Amino acid sequence: MAGEPPATRGKYKTWMLDPNVPIPRTTKWRIFNTTKSLDQHRETSDAWLSDQEDRGSFETANESDESDRIDPSDEPSAMSNEIHIQVDPDMCSDYEETSDKEDDDTFSFSSESEPDETPDEICLENVGNINDEDDTLLYQNAGFSKMAALLIFHLFVAEHKLSNRAMEDLIRLINILLPSGHKFVQPLPKRHKYCSVCKGSIAALSNSCGNEHCQAANATVKEFLEIDLQKQLSRFYQDPEFVKNLHYRFSQDYLNEENILDIFSGSSYKELLKPGGFLGSDSPLNLSFSFYTDGINPFKSSNKQHLWPIFLMINELPPELRQSKKYLLLAGLWCSHKKPNMLTFGRPVIDAICDLHNNGMTVTTTAGETTVHATLLLSTEDLQAKALVTNMKQFNGENGCSTCLDTGKMRGRNSLHRTWPYNRHLKYRTHKSVIKCASEATKLGTPVRTNLSNFMANT
Repeated sequence: MAGEPPATRGKYKTWMLDPNVPIPRTTKWRIFNTTKSLDQHRETSDAWLSDQEDRGSFETANESDESDRIDPSDEPSAMSNEIHIQVDPDMCSDYEETSDKEDDDTFSFSSESEPDETPDEICLENVGNINDEDDTLLYQNAGFSKMAALLIFHLFVAEHKLSNRAMEDLIRLINILLPSGHKFVQPLPKRHKYCSVCKGSIAALSNSCGNEHCQAANATVKEFLEIDLQKQLSRFYQDPEFVKNLHYRFSQDYLNEENILDIFSGSSYKELLKPGGFLGSDSPLNLSFSFYTDGINPFKSSNKQHLWPIFLMINELPPELRQSKKYLLLAGLWCSHKKPNMLTFGRPVIDAICDLHNNGMTVTTTAGETTVHATLLLSTEDLQAKALVTNMKQFNGENGCSTCLDTGKMRGRNSLHRTWPYNRHLKYRTHKSVIKCASEATKLGTPVRTNLSNFMANT
């Protein structure tokens, strides 16, 4: 009825305190599956113990003091492949309810339907499509992929806030327990702190945000991961096939080719490809990256937590290998209920690429040691992620286009929709005008609206 306050959700898990409150449907389903898993594991363990006793692996307590020991040469014949991870509702970041009406410069991945209760448990078998899309198994005949294992590992690290030392020890332990030839080994990720409210960077030795507003709001310290690029590239250069594929750009005379055949046909790349250039024949082992990021929901069981990876694609490889899982570089990982601040999330990756461009890195190939350099050539995202990367209004907002200055027209009831009627006299943004607006916004700390007077003064 009009005038009544909106209904609010009651307390969680009241059924545990009041026997008259029914158990939610989702909770019943989760308890049933957890109990079923434990029963299966118990049956498997009992069967294995019985088998070991038949073999004489155990001695009775009257015969030896080592009655509780298990012969290390004996291995269980079967083990449960179901993994459960307890996840706190505040995992990785705070969650804020998303309103039905969104602003022009915001977007959300939240589903319109909400479950009866926030899931406290994430099951590996519910990880959506990761095992289906990744054909690289963690080890031979493994039940899940390398990507799924790394994802679960990173979530475990973020959930329990492991220190770098604890994370290193956990990786060593996993490497010992896995069979030989496994694919789990990776460069140890570096953790960066940020504020849960303003999402600004926090120094490694600090435990709070210096912003007074954030302190008043009781902001917490969150973390995202950076994966070392140089360690990943060092492994690539040790592969003779990778070094051979870097010469693909010299397989054709792209400098004199007028047709657009590949990224090498672009004017910017041709400048780098000229003799003596950064990517010329004098520097055949130098390379360039394409930057990509987007938000994904890896879990079928939850719609309130998302991952934002940063991928770097090596442009010099043949087209069929550029986006292969073998050579695609994972440079960063943001795990949060909120969209990332790209000035915070992207900074470590950009700094790492700048270091590769200016100082290079020493790698070992079959021909010996040499110094190689790398640069960032381009970035590609969908329109929503592009607005975050460029720190601009979203595409459906006023002045949201990154190419022109058309503000559009508001239409519909209460002017809820923005349209862009055909306009043959568009004014386009220039590199100089974009740099000018970015500098003003950084200096003032507020959004800068691009208008025609500013545009004409900076063209």
